[in-house]
Amino acid sequence: MRAVLFDVGGPIDMEFAHEIALEGAIAAACGMEGIPIDQAAIDAASERAVEAFAADAYAHMIETLFGLAREGHVNAKGMPNPLQLALTAQEFSDVIVFRRPPQPLQRLVFGALTPIARRRGYRATYPSLSRTTLAPRETPA
Repeated sequence: MRAVLFDVGGPIDMEFAHEIALEGAIAAACGMEGIPIDQAAIDAASERAVEAFAADAYAHMIETLFGLAREGHVNAKGMPNPLQLALTAQEFSDVIVFRRPPQPLQRLVFGALTPIARRRGYRATYPSLSRTTLAPRETPA
């Protein structure tokens, strides 16, 4: 099972509409099984899922992206350059999904950019940008 806690791209109103529809489907499925559920229960479950799943990774990602912006390493739209983006997207793929370009193209392009970015000294995260320390992750060979 894969959880996505942060989704980049797409109109905000579409995101909310999607979340409302998804929550409605969950509530309907629970109702069919005889499990009473209301909006407060859905909200509480969502909060617990974020806290339990990847609170440290989520905080680290936000600190990294905001730190890059604070130091001026983003474009006018607030996005890091493609080399930085490739590393960051792969490092935090369990908590962030970029909507554009499509996922298969992202894997192809980011996979090609990652070794170039590493050779040029880019890193997925920077200790100077974050107060959060994550457990080391395996890096693909």
